[in-house]
Amino acid sequence: MKKKLLTATGAADGGGDRGVMARARQRAHALGHEYIGTEHIFLGLLDMDDPVVKEALRAVGADVNDLARRVVSVVTTGASQSLPGQLPFTPRAKRVLELSIEEAERLDDPARPEHGPFGPEHVLLGLLAEGEGIAAVTLGAVCTLEQLRAAVAAAVENQKEPEPEPDD
Repeated sequence: MKKKLLTATGAADGGGDRGVMARARQRAHALGHEYIGTEHIFLGLLDMDDPVVKEALRAVGADVNDLARRVVSVVTTGASQSLPGQLPFTPRAKRVLELSIEEAERLDDPARPEHGPFGPEHVLLGLLAEGEGIAAVTLGAVCTLEQLRAAVAAAVENQKEPEPEPDD
């Protein structure tokens, strides 16, 4: 199973508009915001329906729909009528991207360097590791960073294709 991974610029590898950052941008526009914050990244991530992210969240007792409802309930709708396109990242959102790369390095998955520096599961960890944004507060009400790291590591392992048995 090929995972859709993000590049350093936030573009999806083979995913087009299915990438986390593209979905975050869509969420920001839909909410009338002229920026991408951690709340948009989190909502975009939840929209992706990524199997590793879903499994990790389920393992820590989180419900994707409930998390999305919680985020939307605390976000005010803006009045922006800007055309779809590039939006600036808030400082916290930029920090999440940096932390996502650090989390990918921490997991030390050997397949990652050929696809990009981080995947959706690393963004999930980066959102919680950031510690102060809307996404971090929402996730932090459900689990700790250590619990989420363990759940992500287990989910990544569960998603790996089994090694073929050698022929005798």
